[in-house]
Amino acid sequence: MDGIWGTNFHTNPKTQIFSQPFGARIQSAGCAFAALLANGNVVTWGDPTFGGDSGHVQVQLQQVQQIYSTYYAFAALLSDRSVVTWGDPAFGGDCTEVQSQLRHVQTISGTVGAFVAICADGLMLSWGNVTRRLKGRTVFLNCPRPP
Repeated sequence: MDGIWGTNFHTNPKTQIFSQPFGARIQSAGCAFAALLANGNVVTWGDPTFGGDSGHVQVQLQQVQQIYSTYYAFAALLSDRSVVTWGDPAFGGDCTEVQSQLRHVQTISGTVGAFVAICADGLMLSWGNVTRRLKGRTVFLNCPRPP
């Protein structure tokens, strides 16, 4: 789809991209962009290998609350507090290793090559290009649970 933001948009065909371009929040990665629209849908563009193509997860990218990024990948926090990722797997674009534990996620943070998520029960999960000591490891934080 061509438009005012360039070409190679990957989105649900029912999403109205241009009806509310100023209501979008933009997140960037090294070679791609993701726009979180006011209606909770996501539009991506840029290098397809590095997050510019979200087509394989587009059906899941509904009711998105926030988008996070590493250098070559994106993670979306959904309203049900689950997570959807896309982009280069080596940079966090594939969370399969920890997907079953990514529930009740409170926040996500990205580095150059990895993501970490903190869940409501204090569980901290990391995926992407992390050290062997941390990859896929579950850590419980000693912090109070949110109300």
